[in-house]
Amino acid sequence: MATSTRALVAATVVTAMLVAAPAVACKDDDFDRVIRDEDQQDRFDWKFAQAFNNRCAAYLNKGDFDRALQDCNQAVRYDPKNAIAFSNRGFAYAGKGDLGRAIQDYDEAIRLDPYLAGARYNRAEAFEQQNQYERALVDYDEIVRSRAVDARALNNRCWTRAIVGQLEAALADCNASLRLRPGSANTLDSRAFTHLKLGDLDVAVADYDVALQINPQLATALHGRGVAKRERGDHVGGDADIAAAEAIKPDIADVFARYRLRR
Repeated sequence: MATSTRALVAATVVTAMLVAAPAVACKDDDFDRVIRDEDQQDRFDWKFAQAFNNRCAAYLNKGDFDRALQDCNQAVRYDPKNAIAFSNRGFAYAGKGDLGRAIQDYDEAIRLDPYLAGARYNRAEAFEQQNQYERALVDYDEIVRSRAVDARALNNRCWTRAIVGQLEAALADCNASLRLRPGSANTLDSRAFTHLKLGDLDVAVADYDVALQINPQLATALHGRGVAKRERGDHVGGDADIAAAEAIKPDIADVFARYRLRR
């Protein structure tokens, strides 16, 4: 299965309370002083943006999307060129279920910083939630192109390629991801899903077995193994796996239907 990213925290965490300097009167010809004052205000705005963005990220990682959104709104108000703040605000909108506004913010973050991998991860995930897998692949392609040794990106692209039917390419991605991060239950699940779609049922079950040894609560692996067992004629074992998956994630059958696997 694909794995998601978390909120992004700016590199510099501002811990001090910052107070903007009061406006200073000046003569018409004192332009140098005006410029110095404006430069100082710009520095204050940047620091305020950093502080609000960092607190936004903290709220995001706690799952408090309402407070995160308030802080990210302040961050982008103080610094409209802060790509990380836009990405984090998109994450907050996604957490509240507003994928349209989330994607708009991810778009802006990527426009400001085309190499911001977190924004591309998050936008790809939003596209996947909208069943726009081909658009998600464009983002994963760009992440892999710029970060060739990113195991998570390779796994996510494997999973998404499997969904859209690019099965041999998906296997190559999963194998490359596992070379970088052996023993990843999510990547083994992705590779098993790819083998399931290829009809390689024995290989699929073997990968699902290993994934579930690592993470017995992985609902996608339980459901996928159940489907594979059923197709091999083991209806009792298959039904047991699917029931276990539904106990963890009641809508798992609908999820698999979104993955273009209707069995």
